[in-house]
Amino acid sequence: MHYSLTISVGVFGCARLSLIVCTIALGPMMLILKKDVVGMIGFSGCHKCTAALRMLAYGTTVDSWDEYLQMSESTHGDAMVRFATIVVKVFGPQYLREPTVADTERLLAISEARGCLGLLGSLDCMHWKRKNFPKALQGQYQGHVKNSIILEAVASQDLWIWHAFFGISGSHNDINVPQQPSLFARLTEGKAPPCQYNINGHEYNMCYYLVDGIYPPWTTFVSTISNPVGQKKSHFAQRQEATRKDIHRTFGVLQGRFAVVRGPAKQHDPKTLWEVMTCCVIMHNMIVEDEGDDVVAALKFENMESYPTCEAEYNHI
Repeated sequence: MHYSLTISVGVFGCARLSLIVCTIALGPMMLILKKDVVGMIGFSGCHKCTAALRMLAYGTTVDSWDEYLQMSESTHGDAMVRFATIVVKVFGPQYLREPTVADTERLLAISEARGCLGLLGSLDCMHWKRKNFPKALQGQYQGHVKNSIILEAVASQDLWIWHAFFGISGSHNDINVPQQPSLFARLTEGKAPPCQYNINGHEYNMCYYLVDGIYPPWTTFVSTISNPVGQKKSHFAQRQEATRKDIHRTFGVLQGRFAVVRGPAKQHDPKTLWEVMTCCVIMHNMIVEDEGDDVVAALKFENMESYPTCEAEYNHI
């Protein structure tokens, strides 16, 4: 069984997950060992973690690994839900934290090396389809992606997800999703880390996010120019759209690593869906941290400073 656990951890390519899985497997929620009618002890914590990791990585149903792991369907489903609950509770405060002062300084340094002063990340939404949902509520999940739940996320160039807000019905869009009091809570309360930068001789004290054209024209949003006229505006639109691909790459990597969020959601309970999605985001950030995030060194290696910056056409509203 330790061999199966090693294979499951190796699916994500992250050695740090081995220690994390062992921590979860030895936790009180996974150490509930019961005896059956013949006195045989039940499944261990490592056994349950193996089942949970395989279901998250391959996006399979609860009866896909019953012959291989010798576990029933109900035990498979319960193991994945408990695994996700423990990951969110234990590792959520660290790997889903809001940017601290040190994090903000590092993000601003990376953005400056890329030629986009004051940039904190790229913002976009991803739809997760629901396979099973109450028919009485299907109207509010009918958007341009049918029967889906929206994940709003902010990602930096190293693919670290700094903000993840999940649970909005699919009938919403990019216009009304940012109106949820989540992303700008600290900014409105005056608790956001300080930010000072200069663009074209103007001093700014508020960072911004790159978005597509459908987002509202807020001060913290910078979108592309739909019909650029002239070399300067065309260059700005090209650099903005290229930099904004960070969030698209993040969604692609997240779905590639965890097939459970690539296919239709099979759970019914909205809280369970939130725990599964949040668990995948947390483990995604764990893998990003394990692989290293020396993006500034990589940018210097690629000689990004030789490119012209995209600060010429940026103006706060």
